[in-house]
Formats: sequence, structure tokens, C-alpha cells
Amino acid sequence: MSDEFKEPLAGAFTRVLEEVAMIFADQVDAAELEAPSGSCLAINVGFGGSGTGNMRLMTTADMAREVAAGALGLDADETSDEDAIDALKELLNVALGQLLTDLAGTEAIFDLTAPSAEVGLESDSWDALKLEEGAVGMLSDEHPVLLSLTVSSGPFGSAGQ
Repeated sequence: MSDEFKEPLAGAFTRVLEEVAMIFADQVDAAELEAPSGSCLAINVGFGGSGTGNMRLMTTADMAREVAAGALGLDADETSDEDAIDALKELLNVALGQLLTDLAGTEAIFDLTAPSAEVGLESDSWDALKLEEGAVGMLSDEHPVLLSLTVSSGPFGSAGQ
């Protein structure tokens, strides 16, 4: 991902995170986000149509539970692992839809793939993602989040501006 997508990606993600889960996050330098202790999980959503690419989110299970709790109106300890993963999938799906609209406008047509999850990822996966060109780091109540956008083709010149 090019650096031109960093601000739109961070903006779309934080808007959706606030609206869906009532959670606030601040953008931080991705390269400075240390790998969380323990394993991580990643969510991927691809897109085709007017453009092609993929959006990826990596975070901790605790952050996933916070998202599920906010979206479902529960306490984090009342959410299951399945709830947490499903909530992150939906969050990323909505954030990608918002981002594509922000970048390409409302005339472009995109088809999103079903979100997929990877669990039990170790720190080497975290370190690889944070070093990708244009990776976006977010911090929410000490929960780290990494985001990336890979664009293969599409109407995204000048980051949609």
C-alpha cells in the first residue's frame, strides 16, 4: 500500500470503529507499535469490481472482544471467541466499504469478498505487517491495531481526492 492511502484508511477505520463499537482510537506510527504479548488475529477482506485489492487488520483477542462488546452492548467478558471474530469481520467489512466510497466515490461498483480470519498469529506476522509500506497503526485503550490496504487496480488516483 502506498502512503497516499494511510490517512483515508485511518479515517474510515476510526469512523466505523466509533459508530459500530463506540470505541475511540488514535493513529500512531505503525513501525513503533510493538508486537503484543501472546498471539494475534488477523481479518482479511478482498474486493473486486471497479478496482481490486485487499484490506487487512491485525490485533489482539482482547481488542476483538472489546469490539464485540461495544457492537453487542455487552461487557467484554460476556463475549465469546466467535462473537469477537465475527465482530471484527463485520467491522473490517464496513470500514472497507466506507474507504472504497471515500477513495472512488459513489459511482464505482465494488464486490467485497467474505471476510476471513486467521487466529494464533505470532509476533513475526505482526512485525511483517507493520513494516509494509503505508501500514497504519492505531491504538485504542492500549490495544494495538495494524491496518493495511493492498490495491492492485482501480480508480484511486491521489487517494480519491
